[in-house]
Amino acid sequence: MKKFFCFVTVIILCFYSCACSSLVKRREGSISELRDELMVSECEKDKVTLISGKRENPFVVDGKSGDKIDFTVVTFYPNKASENARFTYSFDDGVSVVEGEFSKHPFKDTYSFEIAKRVTGSAKVVVKGEKYERQFDLNSVKNENTISVEQALEKAEIRLSEHIKKFSSGGKLNAEIFIRFLENPISSQDGYYWYVAFVPDKYSVYATLIHPESGEIVATREG
Repeated sequence: MKKFFCFVTVIILCFYSCACSSLVKRREGSISELRDELMVSECEKDKVTLISGKRENPFVVDGKSGDKIDFTVVTFYPNKASENARFTYSFDDGVSVVEGEFSKHPFKDTYSFEIAKRVTGSAKVVVKGEKYERQFDLNSVKNENTISVEQALEKAEIRLSEHIKKFSSGGKLNAEIFIRFLENPISSQDGYYWYVAFVPDKYSVYATLIHPESGEIVATREG
């Protein structure tokens, strides 16, 4: 009787643990990118953005998720800059300060640098160039009304459930997941959105664009 009681107790505890485990935690092995921090600062028509999270390394869109690393990318958008302009940075995340030179985008008039750590909440960066020096105080664009990454993933899974069933077997999801909090890709004048995508192979994408406060799915891609 005592053995039976212990067995039942273990089953109950296992069930409780699984039920309480978050969806993001359960999908952790399939999430190739979780970009859940976005900061912005603008000063006299110049702009700096910061994105941060975890992503696959090496980053390959192939339907399979590998090892992940923390990352932060800071991008400088100068209102005006000469073709050969060079800019350096001093970046302070409240824990440490790093310095270096921005890399110019090969096609766009933007400059970026990347560090292998996760940054949240706020940070500041001083940008310097020839006859140019400006400090940008970065703050997260998310607020108390922004739905969580957990809620965004749940809504995406419900909307795309029929497709997800097709590339799942034995309780295992045979696809990689990308979750990004980003500027509206349709119009930069229309705020920020959660983007959640399921990629079973390099040719197929099933994705949702989710309003950050109402949780409404405003666009989908199916295939």
